[in-house]
Amino acid sequence: MTETDKLSDFKDWISPIIVKELRQGMRTRLFTAAFIVLQGFMVLFVMIGFAEGGGSNAGTSGFFWFLISITLLLVMPLRGFAALSSEIRLNTMDLIALTRMSSWRIATGKWAALVSQTILIAVGVLPYVVLRYFFGGVNPINELFFLGVILIVSCVLSAAMVGLSAFPSFLVRALIAIGASIAAISMSAGLGGVTTETIEFDNPQFRWAIFAFLLGAAFLTYYFLAMGATRIATEADNYSTLKRLVSLLIVGITLCLPLIPSIDPSPCYVIAGILITFLALDALTETPSGVRSLHLPFNQKGLIGYAMQFLLTPGWFSGVFYILCLGLMHTIAGMNYGPPEFTWNVDQAVTVGVAFTGTLLFPLLIIHLFFTEPRNLFATYFFVQSAVAAIGFCLLAMQDSFPALMWAGSPIPFVNFLMAIEDQNNTYDSMLLVLALITLIVTVLVCIWRGNPLIRQINMFRGDYLAKTRPSPSGNSDE
Repeated sequence: MTETDKLSDFKDWISPIIVKELRQGMRTRLFTAAFIVLQGFMVLFVMIGFAEGGGSNAGTSGFFWFLISITLLLVMPLRGFAALSSEIRLNTMDLIALTRMSSWRIATGKWAALVSQTILIAVGVLPYVVLRYFFGGVNPINELFFLGVILIVSCVLSAAMVGLSAFPSFLVRALIAIGASIAAISMSAGLGGVTTETIEFDNPQFRWAIFAFLLGAAFLTYYFLAMGATRIATEADNYSTLKRLVSLLIVGITLCLPLIPSIDPSPCYVIAGILITFLALDALTETPSGVRSLHLPFNQKGLIGYAMQFLLTPGWFSGVFYILCLGLMHTIAGMNYGPPEFTWNVDQAVTVGVAFTGTLLFPLLIIHLFFTEPRNLFATYFFVQSAVAAIGFCLLAMQDSFPALMWAGSPIPFVNFLMAIEDQNNTYDSMLLVLALITLIVTVLVCIWRGNPLIRQINMFRGDYLAKTRPSPSGNSDE
């Protein structure tokens, strides 16, 4: 090997999965086409700007950010749509596992390679951002700031695509991917009109918003990658415990932010609810692990560890109690503050909180009563929850014409949730709360009934551990 070949190759300290994905990804037609087409449009944009004597008007500025948004928020993240599923489909995951790389390194390596290509495209746009400044009428600091925002959102979307690619259901992955991409592009659609304005970087609320944005982006990136790693990992690997502990911390921070006087509590309450909904989609669809070594660290911590197994170990059964814990935190926060458009009191806050928690768990009640061991729990949960949501919104639309239908569907937690929010006069709080509690209790009892084999397994592991560590009559512990 010549000295030139050594210099042109990747260094040994770079992860092999990153090298593999970069070599394959940068040779694909999609990456090449996206890069060339974006550069072509940017050159065309510059020529139009020179012809018109300025490129900062609303039309050209909106077109400029639209092109960047489409490329960075749609094209590049969607390249990770089949990052892990293709390995599973082609039966190459076992071959990759022979390299002794963990599932976490595999997921993060694919994401890092995708983000590296995205950064390359973003760097290629920087000269045109500078040219817009010479055209006049734009603030280069603002332009760079919003380009950075789009790049960070693109990294989060790439992590989401990589994480979701581990799920076998193509339709579910496609629906979530389309929804996330549309939401991200819509968020950046107005950038062309605000980049000429002055951003108040010294504003305390703006600083808190930036902090929340960066914290949320870091958490979502980690969680999506951990979710993908969990789905491709062996039964003995445990990524759920750390994932759930970090999630509890983030939800707690979000709900405690309103303690700072300058922060509006209502967005924190709503964002925490959206976050808990996303966490439920993952936690309630995990496959339980029956590996003894995974439960050993919990058994070594006594009664506290025994209780934590029902909250932090992988599987839908522990996910039920995990979501109950998150729902309790959300309900307590709602008792102190809530959306200002409602006449909020403690009774309504508790009703909304119980109905919201019941809504997240309700698909498990339907699955465990009417489905026998679904092969794809994630897809089944997603479609059952979507059907329940459709029923709820249909009943809400017909509420004025047929109010009895809404009450007939009130035992469904999501319908109960909508009725509790719409009940601004707090007329039916007690009735709705009783219905929500009954449905929630029934759901938890059914989950405990179906999870009884898992409870016996946990007790067996704990009993075996105690038997091995119990001191012998001679005073020595059994080996």
